[in-house]
Amino acid sequence: MLHDGKETRVDEQKYSAEMTRLESEKAAKETLISTFRGFAQNLEASLSDDTMIKDQERALKTMFPEVNFKQILSFVRQGKSKKAVIPGEENPREKELMRGVVELDPFSAVDKGRIKEVLKEEDEREEYNYEKDNQINGLAEEDFGRLVQERYTRAEMDKDKQKL
Repeated sequence: MLHDGKETRVDEQKYSAEMTRLESEKAAKETLISTFRGFAQNLEASLSDDTMIKDQERALKTMFPEVNFKQILSFVRQGKSKKAVIPGEENPREKELMRGVVELDPFSAVDKGRIKEVLKEEDEREEYNYEKDNQINGLAEEDFGRLVQERYTRAEMDKDKQKL
């Protein structure tokens, strides 16, 4: 069946308007992508130079001039020492979580795997308490809070560096 000339012109106008809109969206997204690429390249360059770490250490020296700087650097670099895991020793938290897993359930392996993941995430997460974790003499609670923030920043820098 042949189309009326009027219908064809209307369809052509709709098509051209839609194409124009899509091309403008495409151009906007391409500029956004190029902006993100530039940002990623700048971040990679700054991480590969290690200037961020040196800058942080200089800032720490000015933040805490009256405290033992070696202790400050040690804390920021390593965080608190983790308890050594002895093979064969049961983790009480793991035992508590495993209590809810039914062995005859066909998905018990999935549940156990998820419990292991949760425990690993909890071990990697660093949480600090002023009374328990402050091992630096002469550091006030407010200063310890700033030091913990610097530790979190360093941990993020280390993770980014490993990803690169």
